[in-house]
Amino acid sequence: EQAQEAALAKVPSAKVIDVDSDTEDGVLVYEVELRKSGKEYKLEYRASDGKLLKYEWEVLNPAFGNQNKKNLSKKEIKKKALKQVKSASVISIVLDHDDGMAQYEVKMRKGNKKYELVYNSKTGKLLEYQWEIVTVY
Repeated sequence: EQAQEAALAKVPSAKVIDVDSDTEDGVLVYEVELRKSGKEYKLEYRASDGKLLKYEWEVLNPAFGNQNKKNLSKKEIKKKALKQVKSASVISIVLDHDDGMAQYEVKMRKGNKKYELVYNSKTGKLLEYQWEIVTVY
């Protein structure tokens, strides 16, 4: 219940889809799935103290844009990612395809968090955003 309340505080007026418990590296965690405004959110809390360990969202039905259009450059995507996660280090930028859509997957790190951002390579729209604390367990 507390994990659900914390998730709703983080994503106000979202609809709770599922709450589940799991064990990660021997630590009990609560996973809360929510939906709001065409996005699906997943938040993971450590059961012992309620600390948010993982936060992610993705656009449920992303617009493809014109897939014949030229891809944005890695430099343009890097600029967008650094604007999204200020003063992070970019680890990699990879052009990939998912369900027929060309996408850039950007991996970043800042402090004790690792980030993964996914952009439509044609439009530059952010489709997925995730961070996870990596030095917790």
